[in-house]
Amino acid sequence: MDLLLSCHKVGKTFGSTPLFTDLSFGIYQRDRVGLIGANGAGKSTLLKIMAGEMEPDAGRVTLKTNTKTNYVPQTPQFRPEQTVMEAAMEAAEKAGVHEHDLMVEVSIALGQLGFTDWEQPVGALSGGWKKRLAIGCGTLGEPDLVFFDEPTNHLDWEGLLWLEGFLQKAPFAWIAISHDRYLLTKTVQRVIEIDSRLEDGLLETDGAYDAHVEKKEALLSGLLERQDRLENTFKIEQEWSRRGPKARGTKAKYRMDGVEEKKGELADLRRRNQTQSLGIEFLSSGRKTKTWIELKDVSLSRGENHLIEKLNFTLASKMIVGILGANGAGKSSLLQLLTGAQTPTEGTIKRAENLRVLYMEQERESLPLTATLRSALAEHGDQVVVQGQSVHVVTWAKRFGFAAHQLDTLVHKLSGGEQARLLLARLLTHEADVLLLDEPTNDLDIGTLEELERCLELFSGTVVLVTHDRYLISRLCTHFLGFTEKGVLAPFASLEQWLKDFADLSNGGGKKKSAAIATPEAPAEPNKKKRSYKEQREWDTIEASIAKAEAELAALEAQLAQPGLSSGALQKLCPEIEAKRIEIERLFQRWSELE
Repeated sequence: MDLLLSCHKVGKTFGSTPLFTDLSFGIYQRDRVGLIGANGAGKSTLLKIMAGEMEPDAGRVTLKTNTKTNYVPQTPQFRPEQTVMEAAMEAAEKAGVHEHDLMVEVSIALGQLGFTDWEQPVGALSGGWKKRLAIGCGTLGEPDLVFFDEPTNHLDWEGLLWLEGFLQKAPFAWIAISHDRYLLTKTVQRVIEIDSRLEDGLLETDGAYDAHVEKKEALLSGLLERQDRLENTFKIEQEWSRRGPKARGTKAKYRMDGVEEKKGELADLRRRNQTQSLGIEFLSSGRKTKTWIELKDVSLSRGENHLIEKLNFTLASKMIVGILGANGAGKSSLLQLLTGAQTPTEGTIKRAENLRVLYMEQERESLPLTATLRSALAEHGDQVVVQGQSVHVVTWAKRFGFAAHQLDTLVHKLSGGEQARLLLARLLTHEADVLLLDEPTNDLDIGTLEELERCLELFSGTVVLVTHDRYLISRLCTHFLGFTEKGVLAPFASLEQWLKDFADLSNGGGKKKSAAIATPEAPAEPNKKKRSYKEQREWDTIEASIAKAEAELAALEAQLAQPGLSSGALQKLCPEIEAKRIEIERLFQRWSELE
């Protein structure tokens, strides 16, 4: 496989602190690489260096001759007054698309991205659609290699499913920074993790994220065992040196030098094996109440907009409930009903007496943005009261990954991940019966996500969770409540069951019956069935149907290639071409089933 890009001993320093040093690896033709690491490890900086957006302080990046690359930043960069078509045309020109091919390539791309109104201003798009447009623009010009910085940011459920399929079928090599463990498991063929604890500053693994986790655990376990062995050896050598042997022989001097060498090696191992826990621990009240909140025929409307209709649900002890739905469906409104911040339009909500609810809001409105980190953690003086005990603000801050010198930083100047950790630190000083978490994983790195997951598992109260983190919700939730259509919530057996229902609706499947319990699939019969009369007739004609559909597709593509087509004609042709491709794919699938 051809090497497209190589990094050799690449390093970058900000101020007096090295971000990373001596990183060496390569990106190959048709590679699909996930780039991971803790917040602050330098992932985005390294991606920019590879993409030529930034120069390294040490080492070199070498790109194979005539290799075309595109870079998709974390935050989409469009002028709000641009139309969707204008933004895509500008990106295509920048990517070097020939002027005669501009309109055709852009039209095909917008059709595949799912845009129906090409004259819509970019400023009017949601964050998810802006992200989708940025990703699509980053693939124009037939690149050999594309760099994606957090491509899942701002995407809704439909966007996540689209991105997963898009990356799986991509005809180019790509490397993506992501904290989405589900996406890393489903799409990548190789994982590169930046971690200063490791000998080369990074760890490369062939395979998906799960394989990488196993390899890293084995490697770190080996480092700990090595440290234990060296600790024991060092104690023996220290005892020998304290006895004061005369340095009259070469052997004694050699052994003394060895003690110093082991001392340096041990210090390095201790540094590398040191782990910093955020100290997340949700405090349960320990009450034995069986039912916390009961909703009976609850409806919620805003004007003529019906968000929730006739919902009956009981929130009982030790449940972890995942709330599933498209953006704008009403997930956050449901959480606000549970907190009591909103009153139902119809129906009743019964709460346990003296119910203690902790609510982590998605937009972090409760954070005092103009205050310092110190006063946000400890409103009065330098002490934080946790479980009736006073903890110094410096100690409490360190538990959540903050250094002492950050305490005078204004909250609005903290990064997204730091603000998320601050919000957790403020919440965790209170006991709760019920935790309501609205997108708690936003901006958190994988290490913090894993610790959050562990602590939610250990929490003895009840949790209601709204998140797009499929990995987290699949592993944690005991119950699933999903929107099946406007205002209608139904129980589901699993995330996968709801996603199938959601995908069918998104693809125009219309109204579906919601299922509270998954229906097991019938086991495949060991012997091949004889075709029925109807299936035989379908088999006899399916080759002709495929040939006809392929001819129709060729005719549509020929129309698209004609010069001088109007924007309206292009906008009509592209969805027809995409639909015809889907039809051909379905026919081939059916042919395979009948064969």
